[in-house]
This record gives sequence, C-alpha cells and structure tokens, in this order.
Amino acid sequence: DEFYKPKEKCPTFDLKTLPWPSGNIPKPFEARGNADLNDPDSVSWMRVLAEIHKSQLEIEEKLSQTTIKTAPKKSIIIIEGLLLLADHEGASIVRTEIDQYILLDTKRSDQDD
Repeated sequence: DEFYKPKEKCPTFDLKTLPWPSGNIPKPFEARGNADLNDPDSVSWMRVLAEIHKSQLEIEEKLSQTTIKTAPKKSIIIIEGLLLLADHEGASIVRTEIDQYILLDTKRSDQDD
C-alpha cells in the first residue's frame, strides 16, 4: 500500500455505474473515492524499484560486516503483489530485478485442477 500513488493521481472508475443493491453508492465507498487501486498505473513503480535497490544495498552492507563464517552469502527480498505481473512498463522494469516467482494457491475442492 505504501507504493501507491496519491489517490488523486490514480486512474479512476465510475462508482455510479456499479450495480449497487440499494441503487445508491454506500457511504464507505463514497468516502473512499473512486481511485482504481487495481490498475497498474496506480503504483509508483520507480519507488518500488528504488526500494528494491535500497534493500539490496542494506543487505550487502550487513553481510559484509558479519564475521560469522556460517552467515549466508545472499539474502532474499520478497516483492508481493498481483500487479507485478501486469502488462505495464513500470511492472516490467521491476520484474527485471526478480530471479524467481512463487505463486501461492489453494485448491477449493477436489474438482479444481
């Protein structure tokens, strides 16, 4: 959530066109606004990339200062987010920093494949 752009700079959607059961927009949704946080343009991808690089430098520094012979030579940075897989220039740039993907999924029933 800390890597979203300010809501006023995010793409929007029309709350009025959604099929609300009462026919009216519920107050919590009205208060939240219509920023579309499921759109990859809502993410500040360069901030994500900068944070990855910052974390990499911090890890390298800590590892270089350790005197423990069994200390790991590498560390893992986990980047979580479905929008990371979006067909978007910013997401694509961030993906260049990724060595491995892990997809967490569950089976909902024996019939799911």
